[in-house]
Amino acid sequence: MDESLLGESAEVIESRGGSFSVSVPYGEQTIRIINQALFEGEWEDHTIENNYSIDCLWEGSHTFGKKANKLFLLYDLDAGTLASWKKMPKPSK
Repeated sequence: MDESLLGESAEVIESRGGSFSVSVPYGEQTIRIINQALFEGEWEDHTIENNYSIDCLWEGSHTFGKKANKLFLLYDLDAGTLASWKKMPKPSK
């Protein structure tokens, strides 16, 4: 967030999905979330540039208030990265 690391999730199996929480300061924040993959013993960004079939990242801004906020991300091969602050996006058919 704003070019500082706020948190990392635990390692999970991709097919199971995962979630984690971080504390975020109030006000408008610039956010960058990147999925990483373990390849030959090294962690790397899950991006087309690194020879994956999809960029698993999301960047944007959001204004945080006193209420908890949840960002739902779905990395979809056909639709790309889908994001919602309300509910989990539906995968493409």
